Amino acid sequence: FHQTLKFIGWVEEDKLETVKDKLKNLKFRSFKAKLDSLSAYPTPSNIRVIFVDMIAPDIFPLHDDVERFLEGFGKKDSLFSTHLTLGRVKLCRERNKFSEVLKSIKIESKEFVIDNVNLFQSIPTKEGSIYHKIQY
Repeated sequence: FHQTLKFIGWVEEDKLETVKDKLKNLKFRSFKAKLDSLSAYPTPSNIRVIFVDMIAPDIFPLHDDVERFLEGFGKKDSLFSTHLTLGRVKLCRERNKFSEVLKSIKIESKEFVIDNVNLFQSIPTKEGSIYHKIQY
């Protein structure tokens, strides 16, 4: 599970050190978050991503700092939302049934601590993305 603070896309090898150096300046203090409800994107009839909405007001200043530190890398994310991505849907033959099953799942409102920020490389494959931790 992960919460993307900023997707920066392709970074050339010689600029990767700059990204890592900028993120080292990130002042991060742990904070609490709480699971909310199961959701899907973009629509219930065309589900591509399944995620759990998260209540985490303290993540917004962290997101703003990451945006500021990494200005010039990737696009500015004006639609940032707090969520934990559970998975992606490549093919679904029975969309309505799948949507109904997702609606029936209730998420227990668990509270937890977010205590680190990591930089990952996402490597797309036919089976799905492989994530490689670059910095933590």
